Amino acid sequence: MQAGKNATGTAKETAANLTATAKSGMDKTKATVDGKMENMKAHDTAQKEMATKTTAEKNQINMANTREKMEKRGNDSAMQLI
Repeated sequence: MQAGKNATGTAKETAANLTATAKSGMDKTKATVDGKMENMKAHDTAQKEMATKTTAEKNQINMANTREKMEKRGNDSAMQLI
């Protein structure tokens, strides 16, 4: 019976980790597209330089990576409690 609980817990943890990875991937894609759109909307060279140098896109990607890691750690912690 214990083996069944461990298998179920492992499957739930794997599913949760996949979900966290998928959400992170969507956030990264959205940040990249937003950055590219901002660059495309810029009309003069000064605006283009500002758009390419913006750190908001990088910050959003870093936040997505951090969120993914935290969710995976939470999933690992929940698994240990079972």
